[in-house]
Amino acid sequence: MKNNIYLSLLILSSIFISTVIWDKISINFGDTQILGEYYNNSHHALNDPLRFIAFVFIPIVTYLSFKFFFEKKKIYFDYIKSEKLKKDDFSTNLLFLSLLTIIFLFIEFCSISFPLNQIDIFHEGQKLSAPFKSLIDEKLWSGSFVTTGIINENLGIKAIWKIINHQSIGSMRYLQLVYILFFKISLIILIYQIVKTSLFRSDIKLVFFLIISIISTQLIDYNLNSGDSYSYRDLPVIFCLILFIKYLNNFKQLNLILIGLLSIATFFWSIDRAIVSNLFIIFICSYIFINRKFKNILTIIISIIFFWIFFYFYLENEFYYFISNTLSVLENQN
Repeated sequence: MKNNIYLSLLILSSIFISTVIWDKISINFGDTQILGEYYNNSHHALNDPLRFIAFVFIPIVTYLSFKFFFEKKKIYFDYIKSEKLKKDDFSTNLLFLSLLTIIFLFIEFCSISFPLNQIDIFHEGQKLSAPFKSLIDEKLWSGSFVTTGIINENLGIKAIWKIINHQSIGSMRYLQLVYILFFKISLIILIYQIVKTSLFRSDIKLVFFLIISIISTQLIDYNLNSGDSYSYRDLPVIFCLILFIKYLNNFKQLNLILIGLLSIATFFWSIDRAIVSNLFIIFICSYIFINRKFKNILTIIISIIFFWIFFYFYLENEFYYFISNTLSVLENQN
């Protein structure tokens, strides 16, 4: 009881501190010729994200520190082992339901209407000009400025053009629809991993899986011009979550190696999602460190270093343009 009172007071104090320092977090606006609300108010685009991070993390760190250092709580996850899964005898049914859901997603994909709207010069023009130019000069970041990711804006579209041996607007739109399908499937895989390790009864797990799957897959549609709750650009974050949960279930080193690959590969897909994924990788390392699995941390670190060095040599001069382009986007991104 006494600890709960102390913890409540500490959390309230941390929230108060977060509120007080909100306006204190301010980056110098600097010189820019880009007009808009930020320019009119001399407000740097990174002020709000940094303030939000501070406001959220200070109470979280306060809570975890109190539990870890004062109450001597061990931070860990309690997993359901494979033996218990066999006793529950639900694995086959859950797998069957997952596969059935994925089949329905394919049926849904085959039944959608293809977008026939006029070209969006700004967004679609951006995605068409870079790969078309790259087909001519074989350049990546050095040939065009990349605002999201080189795969999303260049390599993916180039690949489908080479597969069908034809450059068209329709193939670019079709690729985006395929991305959405892959994203929905990845959501089902993530939900499957979560439900499989949950502590519900077997029948509740199946109902839970079905409800969450329906809700999640309907939060994104195949209307390329709509603003969904989240988009296929979140694929790297979903992959990172899937690998982390799989690691918690079997502790296989391959999951950690793939997480290390995501540290750089996510930048090729979407720069803003790469920041989220790498912050999550830091969280994973922190979790592993708290649980004293130091060899696993070493695996992630070596994997990260290896893949960054690999792409440094593989991309050659384009790697420098990749770094410069990424830093430029981060400096000007809200």
